[in-house]
Amino acid sequence: MGALASGLGRRSSSHYSPTGSPNSHSLLAKRQGGFPILYITIFATLCLSLLLLTNGGLVQAQDDDTIEYAEGRMDAVVTFTTSDPEGDSHQWMALTGTDSLLFDFDNGVLSFKESPDYEMPGDVAGTGDSTAVVGDNNVYEVTVAAIDANGNRKTQEVKVRVTNVEEAGKVTLDLGTIGNGNAEDGVKGIAPYPGTKLTAILVDEDNVVTDSQEWQWYRSKSKGGSFTEIDEADDASYTPTQNDVTYYLRASVAYDDEEGEGKSQMSERSEYAVQPIKQPNSPPVFPDEDGATSGSQATRSVEEGSREGRNVGAPVEATDANGDVLTYSLDDTSADTFDIDTADGQIKTKKGATLNADDGGTTTYTATVTATDPGGQSAASTVTIT
Repeated sequence: MGALASGLGRRSSSHYSPTGSPNSHSLLAKRQGGFPILYITIFATLCLSLLLLTNGGLVQAQDDDTIEYAEGRMDAVVTFTTSDPEGDSHQWMALTGTDSLLFDFDNGVLSFKESPDYEMPGDVAGTGDSTAVVGDNNVYEVTVAAIDANGNRKTQEVKVRVTNVEEAGKVTLDLGTIGNGNAEDGVKGIAPYPGTKLTAILVDEDNVVTDSQEWQWYRSKSKGGSFTEIDEADDASYTPTQNDVTYYLRASVAYDDEEGEGKSQMSERSEYAVQPIKQPNSPPVFPDEDGATSGSQATRSVEEGSREGRNVGAPVEATDANGDVLTYSLDDTSADTFDIDTADGQIKTKKGATLNADDGGTTTYTATVTATDPGGQSAASTVTIT
């Protein structure tokens, strides 16, 4: 029965054909992706031993031959090809071994199913002389096999050592629980507000040295504008103030990790600028004649026989804690006799209305003035007109 061999070094145009071996043929494996070329040759003969093709020629293969493969890649780990002077056909057999479930093996091409992560190894305990431990040394072990048309079956144990690649860190902004329930649509819950703490988070796969982090926060008036440092904002967390309203924020960090010193990263800017805090909507309030805000009574006077459009005393005005623009209206009964300026609450005499005193005395009218804000909150005042 033949044997499976592997090769290391530069590519060679020659292959091994033992003398007097009429059915000799070989299986060639080539390493992909920028590493030294690896040759693995399967010889399906009756007497050939396990050999390794190196730059110096054919030598006995070693059990610890290992393919190095950088984390984060997804190209082929190694590709097996066959050559047979007699043209004998072969078939690839199902991949076996302790880590076979983590690989694809298609038409001689060995590939990881998912890109390997050096910091989170997925290899399982090895067999035989292997020192592989779950999540420990990043050595993945599989066995490839082929069978020729004559039933000769050859196998090769393959070890793939995943190597570390220095990876850039990333800074993200955690806006926490923000918004006070009345922010503009599309902003509520995702925009910073004065008094709400923001936290910048550094993630780096190469294990950050925690006590080396130096933070700085910045702000800008526009999305594409230049950012300037915020004084004394040199911690991973920052609480915006009223001075930050309408500014976009971002944070940077200088740090060391296990791969080296002097690293730095800058976060993306906040999606929205710092929003002003809006007060809850309050209803309008009519003051009393003495200036108190607890009452809703007022008096106004107008001369009898007044022409159309004559002001009936001073406007009946309400106040609004939110500074909203108010709209004034009269009750239906009063609207038969008076008009009102909807912008300022000024009552006026109405066209066609007769305002006469009885027997030289006084005629009294009662009107209800209502002030309404844009949110639908309203208040009413009873006005006595003499």
